[in-house]
Amino acid sequence: MQNDNCIVGDNVELCSLNSENRDEYLKVFKIAFNFAELFSTSEELWRTMSGMIRTDSDRIVRFAIKNSNDKRSCGYINYEFEKDMPSIDIAIESKYRNNGYGYEVAKLLCEYLLSQKKLMLFCGTLCLKMQRQFELLKSLVENKSMGKVL
Repeated sequence: MQNDNCIVGDNVELCSLNSENRDEYLKVFKIAFNFAELFSTSEELWRTMSGMIRTDSDRIVRFAIKNSNDKRSCGYINYEFEKDMPSIDIAIESKYRNNGYGYEVAKLLCEYLLSQKKLMLFCGTLCLKMQRQFELLKSLVENKSMGKVL
């Protein structure tokens, strides 16, 4: 289900970044980002990075991931198109992991991109240590008849 600003699933909502949710998005981004520990070592780095995250003219499309139960932000999505191929970053805050949110977020985002952006192909690169994420991606793609994961 989709409304003007959010894509609503059973347990999560993907809400487009806007001026009302930017501070909450930044709070979760600072915690869940792959290299979050760098932000704790350099306030200047955080100021620079957070200053690049805007609700206007930012070339990256951003969503705050909210837990449907308590409406708290629990992660984020960033994606951008590079020569018609999206680059997607999904991160879930650690205390919300292992609850199926990542799978549901990926499913909602794939359905949105396939229907709204008319994508025909997903290519993914995961770190070798991310075996669980690989299995989730494979399950999502193959169960939704979106192709094959090799």
